[in-house]
Amino acid sequence: MTELTCHPGYVSPELASSYTVERETELRTLCDPRVRDALVDRGIRVVGFQDLPTVAAALLSVSERAT
Repeated sequence: MTELTCHPGYVSPELASSYTVERETELRTLCDPRVRDALVDRGIRVVGFQDLPTVAAALLSVSERAT
């Protein structure tokens, strides 16, 4: 399991951040259908934090069967 951390979003003039340019670039990148296709082609599953208990249990089960 790998964690990818990013902060995609639209930038408004009120946003005081040193990370403004990157936010919109990340948003465009993550919404690009080619990215989703590349993930699917590589068998990568995108999950959120709410999915972690289920994913962790599945990984543990696979690990236990391998030993």
